[in-house]
Amino acid sequence: MKLLTFLGTTSYQPATYVWRSPDGEQHEHTTRYAPAAAYRFLRADGIVVLATSEACAAHLAGLRQEVGPAVDISVEHIPGGANEQELWQIFAAVARCARQGPAMALDITHGFRSLPLIALLAVAFLRAVHRVEVERVVYGAWEARDTRVDPPRAPLFDLTPMLSLLEWAIAADRLIRSGDARDMAACLRDAAPPWPQAQQAGLLRLKSKISRLSRGLDDISHDLRLIRPYLTLEAAHRLTSQLAEAEECAASVPPFAELLAEVRATFAGHALAKPDAPENVGACLQRQRALIRWYLDRQYYVEAATLAREWVVSWWAVAQQGKVDLLAKDTRLAAEHALGELHAADK
Repeated sequence: MKLLTFLGTTSYQPATYVWRSPDGEQHEHTTRYAPAAAYRFLRADGIVVLATSEACAAHLAGLRQEVGPAVDISVEHIPGGANEQELWQIFAAVARCARQGPAMALDITHGFRSLPLIALLAVAFLRAVHRVEVERVVYGAWEARDTRVDPPRAPLFDLTPMLSLLEWAIAADRLIRSGDARDMAACLRDAAPPWPQAQQAGLLRLKSKISRLSRGLDDISHDLRLIRPYLTLEAAHRLTSQLAEAEECAASVPPFAELLAEVRATFAGHALAKPDAPENVGACLQRQRALIRWYLDRQYYVEAATLAREWVVSWWAVAQQGKVDLLAKDTRLAAEHALGELHAADK
């Protein structure tokens, strides 16, 4: 894993950077350069420095001295970011560096001006598009240092969860535009604590809720795509119950909290328990008619036409026979035959 970092022209002062690893252990390292601490904490294989010529002249030798001669440090020269063209050049440089190995980490502590933002967006983009594995994004918070000691102590923050916001944005767009919640289900699964951590922190109940909710989103999305109306209505009914208990999930996964109302609005209207029961025939036809409109609103024209054809057969069967088993082959064949005769008589 390579550590991708930046250098500026600022005069960096010594600090003891403090890092709490995912396993709960605290690590400390005193240095002028946050990348030197990040390199040690993350156990990187080498460092890739993005910097202007001026920044390299000011600090590259100092960074090499801090980490030691055995550490592989490569340099990617970048412009200062004075205009849009230079910003895209910086983006291209980040992309080149990020694709150098199977995995990478990003330290944005010494990024100048807009460089941290560009780097975060570029890495998030590459993660989504090219599946670049980003193990950590860290920031040494010099401004949050404790000055009561000398050298001051500064936390090294883990910003990795922020990378998932782009994936959540893609999932939200897919849900709103097409009613497909599979990407959101994947984001939820990724946000759930892993089993060892869940067991240690007493989060098994939360993990179980997230797992059921993500599975429910997957189920209804698949049923909608495959035009399985009865399974869709049952899946929506189960999902409605799961969403009623989703406040704990939303509290632990902030992006999902912002989308909870949209999820309810998208699927709650389809909910019906036991849609194939004779006593639910009328409600089932109403839900299916609304489902046809749902397909049309999202430009699923083939799905809407397919379901509409079957809905007409169901409606005729109910109109002629009352509460019948709409899934029975004989019932549907008889209704289709009668509708065919009516059509032939009109010619």
